[in-house]
Amino acid sequence: SRALQYLINISNYDIIIKSIGNGDDLMNNNKNITVKQAIDRCIESKTAVLSPSTIYGYKKANQRYLYILHDVKIAKLDQELIQRAINKLSYCYSPKTVRNAYGLLHASLQMFAPDFVYRISLPQKIKSSFYVPDENEIKVIYKLIKNTELEIPFLLASQCGLRPSEICALTKDCITADGLEIRKAVVINEHGREVYTPPKSYAGYRTIPISPLLRDKLMNTPDKKRICVISSNKISRDWNSFLRKHGLHIFRFYSLRHYYASQALLLGIPQKYIAELMGHSSTDMIEKVYQHTFPSAMEEFKVRIADNIEKLLG
Repeated sequence: SRALQYLINISNYDIIIKSIGNGDDLMNNNKNITVKQAIDRCIESKTAVLSPSTIYGYKKANQRYLYILHDVKIAKLDQELIQRAINKLSYCYSPKTVRNAYGLLHASLQMFAPDFVYRISLPQKIKSSFYVPDENEIKVIYKLIKNTELEIPFLLASQCGLRPSEICALTKDCITADGLEIRKAVVINEHGREVYTPPKSYAGYRTIPISPLLRDKLMNTPDKKRICVISSNKISRDWNSFLRKHGLHIFRFYSLRHYYASQALLLGIPQKYIAELMGHSSTDMIEKVYQHTFPSAMEEFKVRIADNIEKLLG
């Protein structure tokens, strides 16, 4: 159905080209549309190739952050107007949010006004701060979370490194002799409904090794088909409530995935293999996580270094 829609879009575009005339006429016509129309059309053109959650995110960003420029025609747009809009956003939102909003604007202008040249100063990036629970915290949490609705999501995130969207898409037939096969994800579309999609990227297709005990737990969950019956949104809400209820350090459920990466690094598994297990196409994210290894492990490394200095000074 997506492929068919794409062909329809291409056909419609050919008709528009023929009806308007040559490329110059098309360019002039594009410059008469507003920034909002340009962004809307840019987003719409990508619906066949991007996930519903990504499209939803783009539409949300357009409505929430770029409304400042919505009524400006592309022909009237200049560098000063864009810079002022970016400045205004920077007072209210994080550098990452501002940069993402600007990226959407830039992509739309590249599509409908490719000859428009401008240079914009963006807010400086802030170094991300990941909280990664250590092994002791994981053991404490598991004792408290065992036999609750969150036990399976907790195990799949902390011991298999799965994303919440992947956890919610797992079915019993994903459990094979080789491990746990990741074939799909569940995301929320712009209408607030859960939809099944392919993994985030080609690297997302993978098989995770699991122990016999975990295999038995996953096979014996109450639902006959699905392994986890609660939504990703509910996992996040219940996770925060669980941590507060037991007076534990508050951190995102997604940090359990960082724990998995850090644990693999401490076991000496090469970054390339860790990236494959986590569904990354490169080791970039692994290198970021590596900067946030467990404080307890870091203390152990410091002691080892100090011991080596002692041996040298003898």
